[in-house]
Amino acid sequence: MSNRFTEHHYTKLYDIISQRYGIQYGREKKDILLSRVDKAMRRNGIQDYDTFVSAIVLGRPAELIQDFINTITVNKTDFFRESQHFDYILQHVQSILAHNPAIMEAGEIRAWSAASSTGEEPYTLAMVLKEAFSEQVNVKVLATDIDTSVLSKAQRGIYPIGVLNDIPRAYALKYFFKTGEYCGVKQEIKDLVSFRSFNLMNDFPFRKKFDIVFCRNVMIYFNKNTQSELISRIYNALNEGGLLFTGHSEALPNKSLRLKYVSPAIYMKY
Repeated sequence: MSNRFTEHHYTKLYDIISQRYGIQYGREKKDILLSRVDKAMRRNGIQDYDTFVSAIVLGRPAELIQDFINTITVNKTDFFRESQHFDYILQHVQSILAHNPAIMEAGEIRAWSAASSTGEEPYTLAMVLKEAFSEQVNVKVLATDIDTSVLSKAQRGIYPIGVLNDIPRAYALKYFFKTGEYCGVKQEIKDLVSFRSFNLMNDFPFRKKFDIVFCRNVMIYFNKNTQSELISRIYNALNEGGLLFTGHSEALPNKSLRLKYVSPAIYMKY
């Protein structure tokens, strides 16, 4: 039994986190990883690092593994974050429809928020797509995250009332209600969004392709190979003429794909 976090423990956890979840906890983040391990151990009543690391390696019990995943993931999001992306959609409705005929053929526009966190991004996307396209096609937004705790918060759709400061007034008045010190997303927007737990390292199970994919500020936590593999799978999940939105600080790692730059951190499959 070990009550000291050793190099062996760190290496084991680093390898597992990297291989299973794509997240990089390099040596500069070793202390951060240790603090999150300690939190997970306290919550689960585990006294020593050997027992904890052995359970993570074995991948059971499932409740411990999910709690650990929820602890090591990073969740930073806001409504209308990097608002230029949403402005682009609103300003290029006819271009989006012209380049992607599958939207009108299917009678719906399908979007995916690939790291949806507590829901601000997919709800923003749903509002914007409803404003831009709802008179022509149905709007469907899939929101996924590996962290089940943030998914639970997202599904509730209740936020501190201060978030309304991040939301254009017209949207706040139309799509939110106030309740004391909180505000909530109205049901008409919640009905457009489906939340699912999903690990981006896994094979994509989607039967239908997407017209818009938001994978923003996710790849910064992955190594280059993982980034490249992820973008290739997203590319394959996009309709021709579909749009990929990345974080403004993220470079596209796979230059061989037929993705055309159309605006900062926005690419079109062609």
